[in-house]
Amino acid sequence: ILGGLRAVAKILPIPGLSIAATMAGSLIGGMEKAAETPEQKTAALAARTAYEQNRSKIDLAMETQYAETAAKVHASAAGTLQTALKSTDKFVSRASPAYLWAFTLTFLLNYAGTTIVNWTLALKRQSTMVKDMRKFAKRGMDKDGNIAEPKIYIHAEPKITGTETGRLSYELLHQVPPHCKPAFLPDPGHLLFQFDYKQIELLVMLYVAREWELLGRCINDGFDFHTMTAADFYNKPYETIKKDRRDLRAAIKPISLGRLYGKGVRSTALDMEMTQKEVTEIYERYNKIIPGLSRFQSEEVDRVERKGYIHTEFGWRRWFTNEEQKYANRSSNATEIFNTRIQSNAGIRTRLALVEIWRALKAEYGEGVGSKARLVLTVHDSGLFSVHPSVIRTVARLITEIATSPAISLPAPKLGMATGLRFPIDLEVGENWGDMKPWEEYISGDLSL
Repeated sequence: ILGGLRAVAKILPIPGLSIAATMAGSLIGGMEKAAETPEQKTAALAARTAYEQNRSKIDLAMETQYAETAAKVHASAAGTLQTALKSTDKFVSRASPAYLWAFTLTFLLNYAGTTIVNWTLALKRQSTMVKDMRKFAKRGMDKDGNIAEPKIYIHAEPKITGTETGRLSYELLHQVPPHCKPAFLPDPGHLLFQFDYKQIELLVMLYVAREWELLGRCINDGFDFHTMTAADFYNKPYETIKKDRRDLRAAIKPISLGRLYGKGVRSTALDMEMTQKEVTEIYERYNKIIPGLSRFQSEEVDRVERKGYIHTEFGWRRWFTNEEQKYANRSSNATEIFNTRIQSNAGIRTRLALVEIWRALKAEYGEGVGSKARLVLTVHDSGLFSVHPSVIRTVARLITEIATSPAISLPAPKLGMATGLRFPIDLEVGENWGDMKPWEEYISGDLSL
């Protein structure tokens, strides 16, 4: 099997590489479960690391129609896959013949199931991301309605009241998978520039729960929420989690997101391959670390039972039906109630920032603003702009000043922010939506575009 995989990985066509990668993924999964000795565990970890580094690149090569991009990622992905496969030799050489026969059968069954799932997903992506998007596609037009260029534009249709919480909603463009994003380009001669609020929903969750000490560590001290939570949960120093125990951060992240979005014990247990009892104990420990969450949820449920609505800090009001009001304590209703102020405040903060950014760009560049910089899309808590390189530093300064300005509806005097929270942001720049790099690399000259 290993010899066959290495042979397939050398085949030039991208489908051959994808098949080999899928088989390697199943093989490595079996290695991880069966590893017992330190040598076996080390070999399995090395194989998994090499595999994960380039699996996304292999998917990109499969999904994109651009041969040039496929050729670039193929060379890197093929080399890394070879490394992953070679590391399996150390494992197999120490395995008993009986185990190898059992593992071979399990591997083949897993491979068959994985292939069917991947094929189904590919058909779904083709249907939603290609066929359905055609109705939003229009060619570039001049002021007289003539085709000005062959570029095709996807015109999104944002709905201001498309969600109960006040978030913007789009059809399709909020669901573009990573491997399809390279197909989305800026205007000719421009770059894509994106700002994204860092973990804003988790920070708003701490705000409404009045967890000022944790919120201060994130905003004032620059702590990563998941790393901080893992450090508290496992009783280890923050720097230890950050540098040496990223696995603990990865372990606590689904618990935090499950708490934020109201994921139940049963579904969390299935996702994490744990028993419901184990997950229940984890949630209980988690709630002790952030006790304000349970208190906040009880207060919100009580408010809906009394008034029938949630009123957010930015003035958004969400009404609940009579049945939802009567049974507010039910799990599904309590989740909706808990999440309303969090999602609403985060979404409206982003929308207000985008309005102010557009006003600042118009004031800076006047009627010709569209040829310099323009907003092309907003997804969740980010804004994506098409910007001419000659003004990109000025645009970055304006966006940073506005996006990180105080959110006046969210005062936090205990953190020294009486005029409003200042949410941190990430900045990225790139030639297409699928290849965005950190802004710091661009301005330092380390990034060639």
